[in-house]
Amino acid sequence: MKANSFLNQIIDNLHIKIICFVIALTLYLFYQTGQVKTDTVLVPLDLEQEGGVELVEPVQSSVKVTVRTAEDVIVHPEDFKAVLNLENLTQTGVYDIPVTLTLSDNLLSVDPLEVKLRQEFVTVHVEKRTSGAAFVLPETIGEVQHGYSVKEITVDPKIVQITGPESVVNSENVFRTEAVSLEGLSGNKNFLVQLQKTNKRLHYEDAQTYLISVAVEPVIVEKEISGINPVFRNLSEKLQVEPGWQSSSVKVSGPLVIVQDLTSYSCSYNIDLSSVTEPGEYEFPCEIRLPPSVSIIEKSDDVILLKVTAKPESDEIVDENNQELQSE
Repeated sequence: MKANSFLNQIIDNLHIKIICFVIALTLYLFYQTGQVKTDTVLVPLDLEQEGGVELVEPVQSSVKVTVRTAEDVIVHPEDFKAVLNLENLTQTGVYDIPVTLTLSDNLLSVDPLEVKLRQEFVTVHVEKRTSGAAFVLPETIGEVQHGYSVKEITVDPKIVQITGPESVVNSENVFRTEAVSLEGLSGNKNFLVQLQKTNKRLHYEDAQTYLISVAVEPVIVEKEISGINPVFRNLSEKLQVEPGWQSSSVKVSGPLVIVQDLTSYSCSYNIDLSSVTEPGEYEFPCEIRLPPSVSIIEKSDDVILLKVTAKPESDEIVDENNQELQSE
């Protein structure tokens, strides 16, 4: 009898009771919803790739996390740690890697709390990590001083060790140093520089300086000079050299900065006639003197033939009078 009475009480006005329950539940959920907020946090994505592979292409730098919690709770990106772990990969390929999300202790103590990762997997393209070597070439700018040329440019060491994705390492054969200036150089010079690390997907050997040695030498040219005349010295006052002797010409070789300024006047040479005491024909060597760095390739004459005659008496009288005037 009691059971039937209890059942009758439940059934009595059941539809009204159901409506009241639904209204109460709705009010409760509405209240709870009013006390909860939803935030979206941008969390940096840490990459762990200390295994045997390297990324061929860069991946996204962050992931979005949706957080539902109480209104008075402030959520910071520092409360999360998102990690993409590639250390278990060993072969080249494209993989979907799960993002591991870790919450701080402070956030774990919050109630209510609902956390959802917007992107649970990240697609990565990886290749085997490999090592290799590439040549190092010196980079230069500017021109050496006029009249000089670069004989040789060397760099030490000549090779750099690199590590990275297999395809990238295999495609890089040459790297260049920082540029050094040759502007105005007229001699040898050494420079200490760094390497230009242009490919960020590669790991280079520990920071190292490179010695660039520049060897500069004069530009050597040839030049023909004609009309070179001797200068007569110490000839007796009673004698004279008859005109008609032949001018000399030479072909010389030497540094451009010196040879370009040589003329027949700068190549004139002296002939000492102090040994000539009477008229006659005499031979003297053509001893053309040039700067030490200039050499003679060809010479028109090795000797010069001079005809020496006595001065006319009238000339002697004039010379004697000049001497008397000078003595007075």
